[in-house]
Amino acid sequence: MKLKIKMNLVQKVKFSYPEFEIETADFPELEGKTLDEMREYIEEHGESLHPIHEEFDNLKQELSLGVKTLVLESYPDESKFYVVAEDEIWEEVG
Repeated sequence: MKLKIKMNLVQKVKFSYPEFEIETADFPELEGKTLDEMREYIEEHGESLHPIHEEFDNLKQELSLGVKTLVLESYPDESKFYVVAEDEIWEEVG
């Protein structure tokens, strides 16, 4: 008998990205902007900004390198585990 098995796990997860230092003079797009405007611009346009290191395509890709995840909390009451037998699948389709 074939079974289809699926699990939905509900967790609160923290994504931690590495920290980089940039010089705003190297990014003319940031000239004349306030700190809040710079934050917003980098967040919205990171894919079009040049990377710090040449081996990356853009700044956003470089910032994504080395992301770490940490599970802060699990919600077992909201998590589900599904098992469906082959004959039940055909009943749903038919």
